[in-house]
Amino acid sequence: MRIPEESFELYYKKCEVDDDHSIDKQGISQGAVIHVHSVENDKGTVHYEMDNDLLDPSFNFDFTEMDDGDKEFIRGGHQYQRPCRWFRHALKVKGQYSDDIWLGGPGIRTHSTTGEWPVSYHGSKMTRDNTPIGSCAGSVEELQEGIITTPSLQTVAEKYAEVFEFEGNTYQIALQNRINPSSGHMEIIPGEGTADYWLSPKEDTSKDVNDVRPYGILIRKL
Repeated sequence: MRIPEESFELYYKKCEVDDDHSIDKQGISQGAVIHVHSVENDKGTVHYEMDNDLLDPSFNFDFTEMDDGDKEFIRGGHQYQRPCRWFRHALKVKGQYSDDIWLGGPGIRTHSTTGEWPVSYHGSKMTRDNTPIGSCAGSVEELQEGIITTPSLQTVAEKYAEVFEFEGNTYQIALQNRINPSSGHMEIIPGEGTADYWLSPKEDTSKDVNDVRPYGILIRKL
């Protein structure tokens, strides 16, 4: 069945795909994910479906019954707040970059391994308008168009995580990432209380810049 063109819109990375320009000029490469938004039925509601080829169930991890208490975990030289009370659906990232060292060693451990990147979290509601990033000056100016994350999952859950309904239940969703901690690749911006924010360069495949690497989709039932 053919769907009328006027009944839907196409979006790539939150930007509407322009019918008047070719997709390569809009930065859309082969294998990119395009979202279809209905503008006729159920207007205002966005429906997402994950391509199973992007997932790696062998690395899923159930944190829903866990509580770390005062136990401390370190990843990439930074404290790692494990996603207790959430279920992590693993993304297929092994072998996607020049090496897998950034993921660290296997198994449950409290320490970092050599070359490992720190862990951060991102909620779809994170913007410069509602984080301290926009008011920062100095060296961070070069990264103003970058990606904002935080090592505090609690902060994401309270302020930035999207809420959705599924089969009569309410859930939250967030992304778990690894961040390149090298000098010039991550700016640490103090936030309210103990929650810092991290600012990293946007992805630029032409320059081999992949400083924010999502590796897990976190789901929590409210």
